[in-house]
Amino acid sequence: MSRGEFIYGRHPVREHLLAHAESTRAILVADSAEPNAIRDVLQLAQRAAIPVSRVTRRRMETLIGKVAHQGIVAEIEPFKFSHLEDLMVAADRDDRPALLVVLDQIQDPHNFGASVRSAFARGAHGGVSTKDRSVDVTGAVVKASAGAVMKLPIARGTNLRMALETLKQGGGWVYGTSADAV
Repeated sequence: MSRGEFIYGRHPVREHLLAHAESTRAILVADSAEPNAIRDVLQLAQRAAIPVSRVTRRRMETLIGKVAHQGIVAEIEPFKFSHLEDLMVAADRDDRPALLVVLDQIQDPHNFGASVRSAFARGAHGGVSTKDRSVDVTGAVVKASAGAVMKLPIARGTNLRMALETLKQGGGWVYGTSADAV
């Protein structure tokens, strides 16, 4: 089995376990982690029969680098992107007006995560990202999204123009913003 991805922090790991426990390979807990702070995460892992290992902070930093992991890391299967058509069907079935957020060429993991977190908080049905010149969904993205990326389905395509045309043909309206707009 190949090495999976690592996500870290109490909220991202908890949200992942709530949404996708089946894709969690293992939980790593720093030997110096505060037990009360991660109790709910450990209970979720136990219910899902996910192996939990205690490791040194040095071992944790070897795996994920020097990041704010809050003493807990999950090794997970690589992120699975949704299909645009599935997002459109799910949005169409909902009573609320459809809202899909298009994330074009966001290269900073913190900006991507914050955008996903905001879209989720606003009630979006999903996100659409480009394959090229966009950040992958990494531990930094999951952390910046506070785990929202585990709840909000995200589609990824190679051609944003075609994705927008597909949305318009499905009855959607397209609105855009730009930092460069005057």
